[in-house]
Amino acid sequence: MSELGLGTAQLGLPYGVSNSTGQPSEAEAAAILERALEHGVRAIDTAPAYGESEELLGRLLPAGAPVRIVTKTAPLSGNEVSEADCDAVRRSAERSLGRLHRDRLDALLVHHGSDLALPGGERLAVTLVELRDAGVVHKLGASVYDREELDAARERLPLDLVQLPLNAFDQRFLRDETLEQLRDEGVEVHVRSAFLQGLLLMAPEELPVHLAAAELPLRRFHEERRRAGLEPIEAALGFAAAAGVAVILVGTNSVDELEQCLAALRGRPGPGMDYAPLAVEDPDLIDPRRWGS
Repeated sequence: MSELGLGTAQLGLPYGVSNSTGQPSEAEAAAILERALEHGVRAIDTAPAYGESEELLGRLLPAGAPVRIVTKTAPLSGNEVSEADCDAVRRSAERSLGRLHRDRLDALLVHHGSDLALPGGERLAVTLVELRDAGVVHKLGASVYDREELDAARERLPLDLVQLPLNAFDQRFLRDETLEQLRDEGVEVHVRSAFLQGLLLMAPEELPVHLAAAELPLRRFHEERRRAGLEPIEAALGFAAAAGVAVILVGTNSVDELEQCLAALRGRPGPGMDYAPLAVEDPDLIDPRRWGS
């Protein structure tokens, strides 16, 4: 059964297309983390690129809290991986240890799996393996957007964990049997974007102008989930849970939102939804990097 994990981009910076309240206060972030621990959330995702997320976790999580923290490399900016980049990755990992108040990183992911495909990507892979062998990191992996990035990561890095997007609109990794292949290879899969940055929880009339093309797919989603007697959160999380992944990451701006996610995942949905017709092929809709503003 899939477990709920807490994504913390929302705690470190204003994030999400449906986020109308901005970044939570430190008191609210502390309450979210406290409630997550109370309800048995044991996986937390963060990154140096998520504003003050790592610092918040290090400051607010109790010492010895029974959670696995997955963090990431600092994103690279050039068109190839240099030795200087690898040095920066080492320094970033050490800074993450300090911010998180940890002796070892539970997992370190290449933030952009495409970095491994760059000329010199093998240097980055070697650097990560060296960090693992030195005891700085326990598990290695990559955060990817598509099969091309995943294949590059597979080729150059011994993958323990992969983070990838999966939701009712973006069904690529399910339809091409990638998820099944990763399970067979013993790779732990963490799913992000289960709500597509909150888009699946919005009413069609709430869509911003630059996402007007999502109106029809979103209406179909709501029609199908109403037919099945499900709330939007239940329908969105139900799709990810049915895929059989290890962890479904959700970002929340309040304790109430977290509790809704916990209840939706732990409850057994009633009538099933037919998700297959909801798949969207247009990359401009399913890849938030292409949304613009």
